[in-house]
Order: sequence, then structure tokens, then C-alpha cells
Amino acid sequence: MNLLFFIFLWYYWRRISAFYMSLISFLLFCTFVVNLTIGILVFLKNIRKEANQAFALFAFGVAMWNLTIFLTINNFPTPLFWGRVAFSMGTVMATGFLWFIHVFPVRSKHALAWKVLSFLLMIFYGILPVTSFMIKSVSPADGYILGEFVIPVYLLWLVFFIAVLVYGMIFLWRSLAQTKGIVHHQLKPVVLGLVAYLVPFLITNLLLPIFANDFRWNGLGPLFTIFFVVSVAYSIIRYRFLEIRWVIKKSTDIVLYWLVAYLFIIGSNFLLYRSFSVSNLQIVTSFLFAVFFPPIIAKMSYFSARLASHGTYLFDTAVQAVLQLTQTSSGLEDLQKAVVEKLRKFFGFQKVAILTLGKTDASQTIFTYIEGFDKKLGKIIPKALRFCLEVDRDVVEADELRWALNNDIAPKKSACNKRMLRFMDTHGIEVIIPLLVGDEFVGLICLSDKKDKAGLRKRDIDLIRILQGATAPAFANAAKFEEVQQLYLQIREFDKSKNDFIDVVSHQFRTPLTAIQWNAEIITGLTSDAKILDANKDIGERAHYLAVTLDRIFDILSVENKTLKLRRQKFDLKTVLLKIKQDCDALSPQNNVQVFLKKTPIPLSTDPQKLETALCLILENAKRYSQAGSSIEIKAHVKNGSAIICIVDHGIGINPARLPHIFDKFFRAPNAVKFTPNGTGTGLYLAKQIIKRMRGKITVESELNKGTIFTVTLPLGKS
Repeated sequence: MNLLFFIFLWYYWRRISAFYMSLISFLLFCTFVVNLTIGILVFLKNIRKEANQAFALFAFGVAMWNLTIFLTINNFPTPLFWGRVAFSMGTVMATGFLWFIHVFPVRSKHALAWKVLSFLLMIFYGILPVTSFMIKSVSPADGYILGEFVIPVYLLWLVFFIAVLVYGMIFLWRSLAQTKGIVHHQLKPVVLGLVAYLVPFLITNLLLPIFANDFRWNGLGPLFTIFFVVSVAYSIIRYRFLEIRWVIKKSTDIVLYWLVAYLFIIGSNFLLYRSFSVSNLQIVTSFLFAVFFPPIIAKMSYFSARLASHGTYLFDTAVQAVLQLTQTSSGLEDLQKAVVEKLRKFFGFQKVAILTLGKTDASQTIFTYIEGFDKKLGKIIPKALRFCLEVDRDVVEADELRWALNNDIAPKKSACNKRMLRFMDTHGIEVIIPLLVGDEFVGLICLSDKKDKAGLRKRDIDLIRILQGATAPAFANAAKFEEVQQLYLQIREFDKSKNDFIDVVSHQFRTPLTAIQWNAEIITGLTSDAKILDANKDIGERAHYLAVTLDRIFDILSVENKTLKLRRQKFDLKTVLLKIKQDCDALSPQNNVQVFLKKTPIPLSTDPQKLETALCLILENAKRYSQAGSSIEIKAHVKNGSAIICIVDHGIGINPARLPHIFDKFFRAPNAVKFTPNGTGTGLYLAKQIIKRMRGKITVESELNKGTIFTVTLPLGKS
């Protein structure tokens, strides 16, 4: 870029420094740059749209009209040629405007006829000025143009030119009076811009020359076109062709670049002309320009961005703020608050609602953040989702839907648009922003009550799309986490309710069971009738079974709720094993329980009662699934600093495929169920949990129909 500037300035230095542009000349050139920039940007935005094509032709005519008058009054070579082309470009401007007003904002019924007429008029009145039939000679003066005109032909052209502009103003004014809503707001700046251009133009280029014979101000006429072009561009952004603030920035950049270049050249020429020859002065100035101009224009670009964004936000800064939302928000509520804060800051909406949807039920709002709207808004999710799917828009605006319906835009979707608009009006919603991850809805953002009452600009839509892409996955993940948290709390609540219920029921059972056992013992001492004694014995055994089952249930609840307490104390393992054998012999004499112990003590430091419970559960399992009269062996020894306890039975054994599940809660092997139908499948589960709390482990080895070996390993305690 620096090299291009260097070559440009070196080659054109003599031509640029040959004259000092007057104020009018400078303004004409700036107006040319601005109009040409706007026309090109609008055209490139969507080259297939007829409104863009018509506006580009109109803006091109305006730009070239300003340029040719600029060249004429600065006495460029062949001023007669440039003077004639100026009138021809005025024709292009007028006919382009005539075409444009019939296709924007809504294409009129006879738009094609007006398009053809515009091109025919452009050909006739565009060729006429460049011939000698209209202009004989041109004499540039100090900022204005004098010449010899063929008055009848000139008046014909002038009547055509003014008639087109007046007709356009009347046509737009009538359209403005007949329209409402967003179209009314679109046409209003166009009409005002046309008035701002046409009134001073008629004064400087018609009234003063005809009635006062004063041609000094006719060079100002083209300058007033800038008001109209900018107002039209501002209106076009309502139709989402272009962002007017971006256009202002780019146009301002170009004007400032030329202004700085001009001042730099003139200033360097004034300061250095005494020190260098003309050729050296060109080289030095061009070199300084190439070095210092880029950093200067960088600063000016930042200044123009701030100027164009005055009263709103800098787009790049807003994008950075939006992208950082997911990094600074720790949870769903924080993320929603941060998004609401950005929506208010950048867009000015006072009413904001963010509805985050559940992953398990896409029609259920699991978390809402509502400010300004009715709190019942969260209940409308199913309807809102259905309407969003039907309308199929990234951003749904009530004004845009209303405008599309009034002008019969997209008739195939008119029914969907009507339903959506009715829904939004009912709930006072102006804008709905759906949040999607792929094709899946994860949330909705509802907005209303915008401070400036204006519609969303293109830069707003672009920022909203960035917001959707950045926050939708974050909302999905946060919703999933929130849902898991809620599910966890529900499970804990259900678990607490279950425990409370079991606690109450167990307490209600324990009291009568105790009474049954006492009465059974009393009856045993009051009668000698064998039948009564047998029945009473059965009652006592079943009551004992129920009491043991209740105790086991309490122990399982304690383990699962992590409330099982171990009362640690030092003791000898042999005393616990011998007590277990005595109890087993008293309760189940049909099984021959043998204990094999060494003479040396086996010290442990844990809860002896809980250890006894765990070993009794294993022993009970061995007795339950062994034939009557079979032997059960309990062995204990010390190995590698641990106490090893083995309980060996010669019962039905366990299928190797079932061994991994033997300690699962409620699990019973098929052969065990067949051998002994009664059982809960909780004994081995509880035994393993108690051993784990003692920092021990339990393993099992088994062979079907031969027996099972349970091995318990516990850390030794100090002697």
C-alpha cells in the first residue's frame, strides 16, 4: 500500500499541485466519493435484488454528476466535454431515481413499465446533452459554470429533470401517507432527504439563474444530493440491505483519507519548497507520505468508527463482549443475567425474558429469567416452539411480520406469520430469538420495549447471530447440568422420604414384634401341650426372623446414607469367632460349625459388634445353602500384616457366571432361589459394605455343587 501511494504521488504530483481546490471543489469531490461508495456497497450487498440495482444506478449517476462538475470547474482538459457529461450524468441520476421509487420498499404493480420508461428516458436525455444540440460552449469560472446553451433544448432537459424529482417527491409523499408500521418508517427519511436536496437545488440552479441572472451558486446543486443519498441508504437498512453506520464509517474514512492526503501535500509543499528542487521535493514528500500516512489513517479509522457508532455500540467491541459471556459465567443463572445485561446495553430492550428448555422434555422450561414480562411467560413454550418452527427465521420481529403480511411478502407463509404475529401481540413480545444447537431448540429469548423504538439494524442482526452461536451451546450444557442438579435433589428428597417411611414402618413393627416374642416365651412356661409348644416355637422363630430382617434394613439404610458408625476398640479376633460358633450351635444345631484357630492372638482395632454382624451374615448364607448335617469351617490366621478369615461351606455352590453379582443388593442366584425360596438377597451386600467401612475386603471362590469359600481380609490392630 505504501508503494502504491509513493508511485501515485510521484506521478501525479504536478497535476495535484497545479491548483488549490476551492471549497466547492473539495466538497464536490468528497460528495463524489461518498455517493460512489454507498452505491457500490449497496449493489454488492445483493446484486440480484432490483431495489439494489436501481439504487446503485441512482447513486452512480449522483457520484458522476458531482465528479464531472468538479472536473469542469477546475478547468481539466476539454471542459466542454466534462460539462456535457455532467448533464448526462444528471439524467442517469434522475432516471435511476424514477426506477428506484417504484421498486422500494415494495415493488409497485407497474414496476416493469416504469423500468422500461426510465431506460428509454435515460437513453434520450442522456445522449442529448453530450451533443451540440444543447450545449455550445462551457466557461468555468470561480467555482461555477457559465456557457452557451440552446435555450429550448436546455429548457426541455431542465423540465424533464425537475419533473422527475417533483414526481418522485409527490409519489413518495403519497406512499408515506398510505403506509403504516415499518414501511412508514422506511419511507419517512427518503421523503425528508428528497426535500432537503430538492429545495436548495431549485434555488441555486433554477430560481437564481432565471430570476436573478446569478450563476455563481449552480456548482452547489450537486452537493445537496448527499442528503438524499444518505437518507435513502438509511431507509434501505430498514430493509436489511445495508448498515448505515458502517456506510457512514467507510465514507468518512475515504473522505478523511483524501483530506489528510491533500493537507499533507499542501503542507509539505509550503514547508519544504525552499529547501528542495521540484523533483526532489516530489520524492521527499512522497516518501514521508508513504511512511506517516498508514499510522495516521489507522487512528482516523478508529475515530470514524467511534463517530459512526455514537449513541450505540462499537461492533467489534460488542462481539468480543458476547464471545466472553461463556467464559465469565459459572452457571445457568449467571449466564442468563449476563446475556440480559448485554441485550439491554447493546440493543436497549427494557423487557427481557430468557427461557431455557429441558433436555429430557423440550417443551418444559427448567429455568427462566424474566424482567418486565408476565411471570407466566414460561408456560407458553410449546406454542412458541411450534410457531418458531413454522416461521423458520433466525430472528422473529413483530414489525417485520406485520410488514410482510401487509405487503403480501412470502404468501406461502402468511398463515404461519399471522399465527406468530397474533401470539407475539397477545404477549407483548416485539422480538423472539430462538436458540438452537443444530436442529434442537435449547431456549428462547423474548424482547420488548426498545428505548429508541426503532427496528433492529443489520449490525444488530449480525450481533444477535453471533450471540446465538456463542451462547446456545452454553445454555444447552448449563441446562443439562441444571436438570441433573434438580434430578439429584429430587432423588435425595425421594430417598429421604423413603427412609422416613421405612423408619416409621420399622418402628411400628418393632414394638409388636417384641411383644410377640415376650408372650411366646411366657406361653412356653405356662403349658406342656406339645401342639401348643410347637406352634409357639414357630411363632417365636418367625418373630425373630422379622426382627433380624428389620435390623438388617436399618443397617443397609445406615450404609447407603453414610451414617453407619463404627465404635472402634481393640480386641482379639478369636473371641468374636468363638462367640459366633456358640450362637450358631444354639440356633442351628443341624449344621456342624467348626472353628480352626492358632494359639497366638489376632489383634484387631475396629467395631467388634459390626464385625460379628458381617461374619454372621456370611455364616448364615453358608448354612442356608448347605445340606443339613454338612460341616462349615471357620479359619483365621495372620498374613502380611492382615487378618485372614475364611468361611468354607460344602453346599450348592455358585455358578461362575453369577459370581460378579453375588454382592449386589437383592441378587439371588437361580439355584439359590430354587434351593431356598425365602430370602431377601441383602445379607452378602450388607456384609461387604460393613467390611469396606472397616478398610477391609471380601472375596469369594465357588464351584457349583461342591461349595463356596468366602475370604475376609482386615488390617491388624496394635497389640
